[in-house]
Amino acid sequence: MEYEALVARINELAKKSKECGLSEEEVNERAALREDYLCRIRANFHSQMENTYIIDPVTGKKTKVTPKQ
Repeated sequence: MEYEALVARINELAKKSKECGLSEEEVNERAALREDYLCRIRANFHSQMENTYIIDPVTGKKTKVTPKQ
């Protein structure tokens, strides 16, 4: 599922949940869609961090950002 379609469906289910409630099937679908969304966000963040460097203003040396353990 495309990212825009994923977000649109999550929003559609959220709106329906507020208006009239969700069936058990829709609750399960919403949970799966949210998990997929979060996985994509995390993967995007990790990808950005792999390509992020800090440049020392004095020496101009580039240092790769490393994740905390």
